[in-house]
Amino acid sequence: MIPQQPMKSQPAGRQRNKGPGHDPGHSAGRDPAAPAGNDVTWAAALPLVVCYVLPLVQVRGAFYLYDAFLVFALAVLKMPRVQARAGQRFEQAWWTLLVAVLVGFGSTAIRAGIGFKTVAYTVQYLLVLLYARSLFHNALAGRVDPVRLAGHVSIGGIVAASLGVLHGLLLLGSPELGHRFYTSYLRLAGYSSGFYERKLISHMDRTGLTRVLGTWDTSTTFAGMMALAAAWLLLCRWRASNRGMGYTVILLAALMSLSRHSWVLCSVVLIGMRTSRLWITFWIACATLLLVSGLFPGRSTGNAGVLVQVEHRIQRSIDENVRDSSIQKRYVEGTARFLRYARKDPAVLLVGFGIKTESRLLAGHEAQMEQEMARNDYYGFVSNGWLLIWRNLGILGIVGLLLMHVGLWRVRVPGVGLLVVFSALLIGSDNYPIAATRCFFLILAFLTTAWSIALRFAPVERGGEQGREQGGDAAVEARA
Repeated sequence: MIPQQPMKSQPAGRQRNKGPGHDPGHSAGRDPAAPAGNDVTWAAALPLVVCYVLPLVQVRGAFYLYDAFLVFALAVLKMPRVQARAGQRFEQAWWTLLVAVLVGFGSTAIRAGIGFKTVAYTVQYLLVLLYARSLFHNALAGRVDPVRLAGHVSIGGIVAASLGVLHGLLLLGSPELGHRFYTSYLRLAGYSSGFYERKLISHMDRTGLTRVLGTWDTSTTFAGMMALAAAWLLLCRWRASNRGMGYTVILLAALMSLSRHSWVLCSVVLIGMRTSRLWITFWIACATLLLVSGLFPGRSTGNAGVLVQVEHRIQRSIDENVRDSSIQKRYVEGTARFLRYARKDPAVLLVGFGIKTESRLLAGHEAQMEQEMARNDYYGFVSNGWLLIWRNLGILGIVGLLLMHVGLWRVRVPGVGLLVVFSALLIGSDNYPIAATRCFFLILAFLTTAWSIALRFAPVERGGEQGREQGGDAAVEARA
């Protein structure tokens, strides 16, 4: 993804940015004109790393730890003024998403009144959006190095993946230690371990599957964020060997989560790395998985070994194809449910159903929650991030998200297209990219960082300081 060298021939009237490998200022990750002591990349990376490693930890039950670091980062980063034509499309997408969140909040207020969850989630969405804009402006101003930021976040993702692998090994080798590991983390985070004991342990006993959670709350969410951690590696300037080792740990965590969509996403990342060393890494990861499966066959737990479980999940996909229940719920049944509810309540298509509106409508009816949800067609809820943001925030929600992807695509730096495709697939893979604000935070930060890096290496008009978003014949080559 990171451009390194100019093209062999350069058209007259246009100069190329030679990239961080050639320019002393950019190799340090800063605008050469920026003050040397003005780099605040560490502050920008802090909430992202905390969100990856300790996503559930709360502060006195009032807010999440990463939220506190998010506020701290905003205080340090501020919102420097930049005058860049290259950032106009980002601004358009950003303002569209901001208005969509406010419209969604208003929709909830009209439908069900304002409750604590609605306010809390709205504030979280607004903080995430403010952070994304501040990060973008600071990157353009040279106060944040997006490449170094990606390296910091990648380290956080690798740490989170390592904790996931540890959790999986404990579950396979000694279930009691595995459960104690996770329940201790839940207590540290301020949660009750009841949910874990009631649902997750019983699910493992019933299905014979050992699905890793790491430090997250569900295996599918953990798996999706591990795939995103692999994609952050595409934005780093690490050596291929270091990137390969990081990818191996992340891939192992994704495999042990048994979430098939994350396997597809990790494969997309592997294709984007485009180097034989990474394919060697892939086979090393597979060999490691074989070793883990042999050392921890799961016989003591009554569950199958890791490799057998992975094989079972793959075989299920082959046998059921589009009839697979996951595909049906996310793309067939869910879409039909959304359209049926939109027919009853057309306003959903325009202003959305709102933010956490269900919680307000069903307050006091928890015992009959499932029956009420089914009777109302689950209020059009769908496990597909693209449709879910439309359902929650209205037409402006999905338009803003589309603008964020299309605008990045139009920067036209080599490697950007794959990042856009990856993000689009991740958002469409489940509901958590939109329903869980921590996931929305990591995804939006990823897109913003990719956009900042791409603009740095987009073609520059001679005599001007602003990068063009239409690269045409490609300004630079991408490093393998």
